[in-house]
Amino acid sequence: MYRRLRRWRATGLLPGTLIPLCLVCGGCQLLGWYPSMSTTMIHYQCEDGTVFKTAVTPDTAILRMGDREYTLSRVRTGSGARYEGDGTVFWEKGGRAMLEVGGRRHPECAVVSEQAS
Repeated sequence: MYRRLRRWRATGLLPGTLIPLCLVCGGCQLLGWYPSMSTTMIHYQCEDGTVFKTAVTPDTAILRMGDREYTLSRVRTGSGARYEGDGTVFWEKGGRAMLEVGGRRHPECAVVSEQAS
């Protein structure tokens, strides 16, 4: 018992704090809230007039286009950052982006503005 308590103290967490913490964070994610995550909402406009916003975390990108929202997972790429999910592809490199939604391609998208949250 004493060894286990020492291990908990070494991590900086006291017994009994981990479970409520997981419940709070997990519950927030289920509701679409992301606690204390500093994210930046990036607004893009494509040359065909399409506008969309993204909020990127290390493993996912939340993409909003009109009244639709897509959660995309990061995939390996040789250059830039690429996210995919449910027939949607978002690829970004150096402020330029390409978006494909439902088989329709929106090339040549550029950052219009960024908003920290």
